[in-house]
Amino acid sequence: MKQKYLINEIVYFYPANQLLESASEDKKSVSLNVPASRCLKLLLDKKGEIVTKHDFSQGVWESRGQYTSINALYQNISLIRKALREVGISQDVIHTIPREGFSFLGTAILQEEEESIVDNSINSEPVTKEKSLPELSVSYNMDVINHIYSVQDVYSQKIHKDTGKDSFLKQKMNPSLRTIVFNGIDSTYQHKWRAISVALLLALLLYAPYYYTLIQDNRNFFSNYRQIGVINNCTIMKSVNDKLRQKEEYLSIFTEKNIHCEPEKKVYIAMDTRATKVFMHICDKNTNNTASCYSTFFIER
Repeated sequence: MKQKYLINEIVYFYPANQLLESASEDKKSVSLNVPASRCLKLLLDKKGEIVTKHDFSQGVWESRGQYTSINALYQNISLIRKALREVGISQDVIHTIPREGFSFLGTAILQEEEESIVDNSINSEPVTKEKSLPELSVSYNMDVINHIYSVQDVYSQKIHKDTGKDSFLKQKMNPSLRTIVFNGIDSTYQHKWRAISVALLLALLLYAPYYYTLIQDNRNFFSNYRQIGVINNCTIMKSVNDKLRQKEEYLSIFTEKNIHCEPEKKVYIAMDTRATKVFMHICDKNTNNTASCYSTFFIER
């Protein structure tokens, strides 16, 4: 039996194949890398709960003898959000909990099906061989750097040797032959340096899109929130993509629970699909200063 998740009733997720597929007739699909697929499965298994950065590190990497950075985690979450948008989920169902982790606030139903039911396009790729994350590792960069220094050392030694033999060459070679030999040596090292420069440029071009995506995702987290009211000094902000709740439901929480804020504080509010948990990110007026934010949540009975 093969497991799959039905997300928000419009997208299927196949963990074994690292595949997201639209449940509509167009069957649009997007492949994930292995770490991103594991991150998404962990979020779905703990939907409605806060999955901490430690949970991701332990469950996705360290349990398999691998280690990673926080930047790699944010990069994989960004790739998941982009993939979900491409297959039809327009809402931001993965919420960032500052200084803690992430929480999946959509719906996810675990299903099982026979192996033969899965489309041939899914089985076309072997699932026993993991796809590595298309990112530049530290070891790769160090190989490039070590190669540069090794070429420099060889070139430096060659220059010293050539200097010592210069008088010998001048005596044994005629001027035209000596010019050809030295031009050949210079041309060889120029080609090596050109190859190294091209390799460094390609490495930069490969890394730049992921770095830009990561920066934009962190910078624009609150950009789709709009003010819906002010109660007890709290400027209350609601996501424009949140179609599950009316603003009156959010405003009533502040009056019923008598929640007060310090002056010029903004409260970014969200609720899970079962209306059992209310998440609040309380920040300074300047949304760029996310370090000032702190989070809390209430459990509705």
